[in-house]
Amino acid sequence: MKRHISELQRTLASPRSSTEERLAALERLNVAFRDLSPMEQIQQEASVAFETLVRASTANSAATLESLRDEAAHSVDQVDNLLSGLDPDVSLALIAPLSRMRNNAIGRSSIIAARKVEQETSSEGRHLTMENSALSAQLSKAVASLVTQSKRGIAAATQETQAVRRFGSLALLAVVALSLISSVFIVWFYVRP
Repeated sequence: MKRHISELQRTLASPRSSTEERLAALERLNVAFRDLSPMEQIQQEASVAFETLVRASTANSAATLESLRDEAAHSVDQVDNLLSGLDPDVSLALIAPLSRMRNNAIGRSSIIAARKVEQETSSEGRHLTMENSALSAQLSKAVASLVTQSKRGIAAATQETQAVRRFGSLALLAVVALSLISSVFIVWFYVRP
């Protein structure tokens, strides 16, 4: 725009320019001056939107992000309002960059949207970690209880096995003793004169 204004000023100042060329240049210069102020306002609003996005990149709460999104949306709306009053050729040239600015400031893939997803994911991760810790504690208690019950069962089985072994030993001694006694009776009964 400034380059265009400089060219128009040179045309007006040039002694070789005709009156018609000077009048046309003067008219275009007036239009350019009229468009220059809104263009500077557009630049200021774009700077505000950019600054808002920079602040959003470090925001820590959803409420702050929502407030920053509202600020960015306000700046984008201001730019849209200013754009509608510009010369059609100038506004046509600005449509693509301003559309990118809109998407980057308040679109689905904006920094603010990405930060919201990051915060939600982080919150969900903390929640899942806490839930996992609770489940881990429950599992540890269940395993400890199972180990305790198993130890009790093993101890009871060991005692029972020892009791059966003692009983078996006593029964074997009784059988041996009965065998000896019966052998002694048989020998005494048959050998007795």
